[in-house]
Amino acid sequence: MEVRWQDIDTKNGTRNRHMLKTVDADQFPVIRFEVAAPRPAADSVGGTLTLHGVSRRVVWPIAARIGTDTVSVASDFPVDMRDYGIKPPVRFVIARMGPVVMVHVRLLFVKKAGG
Repeated sequence: MEVRWQDIDTKNGTRNRHMLKTVDADQFPVIRFEVAAPRPAADSVGGTLTLHGVSRRVVWPIAARIGTDTVSVASDFPVDMRDYGIKPPVRFVIARMGPVVMVHVRLLFVKKAGG
């Protein structure tokens, strides 16, 4: 799975611009997660996260719901920017962003009509 940094919206234009600058989105435009091995009925997923040109093995908790024509997957997990060579931004001298950010992922897979 790949996500372009440009497609992430924090709902704040200034924050979006700071994020893109911090992660060097021009040089590293995508975040990639490769699932190591699907595990049906598991409460976690493992794989390799590539961020800012650095690849690391990760395991994240997941919650999945299977519907008639859909599968939804949710996951919330921390990422330490320093693990990927990203220097946490400093907005103001008195307001520093921490190196660990919480990531919230929501995926919805829909069965193709006629498939």
